[in-house]
Amino acid sequence: MSGTGRKQYRDIATSNNVGYKVFQHRVYSGMSPIKAATLPTEPKTKRVDLSHLEGRVEKVDGPMSRVEALEQIDIQTFKHCDSCDVRIQMNKRNGTNSSKLEKICISECPVGKQIQNLSQYLTVGPRKSIKG
Repeated sequence: MSGTGRKQYRDIATSNNVGYKVFQHRVYSGMSPIKAATLPTEPKTKRVDLSHLEGRVEKVDGPMSRVEALEQIDIQTFKHCDSCDVRIQMNKRNGTNSSKLEKICISECPVGKQIQNLSQYLTVGPRKSIKG
């Protein structure tokens, strides 16, 4: 894009109260400049609401084998993470950049904390050396 085209896009974005990067992303993804400028932007939320998960996470007890821990992690992921509204919204907003989502899942989500607790059972013993 030439320098004048870039300035023109920047002017269109600022006159419609749309961030230039958002506008640019929309245009490069195939939208017309007019549609990219008139579409409202979603407000960024600072705090994510995870209250809908508070009572639904089952407590998994006891020492278990590695296979059982993997099964429990798979069950928790299938039941809660695949249909999580927060995950779906973050993926729509950020695309494949999941670093922000991982931060929320690790630090705030009760399901993520449960999966972290289950990960302690995933350790593997020392490998045996094979001498030939």
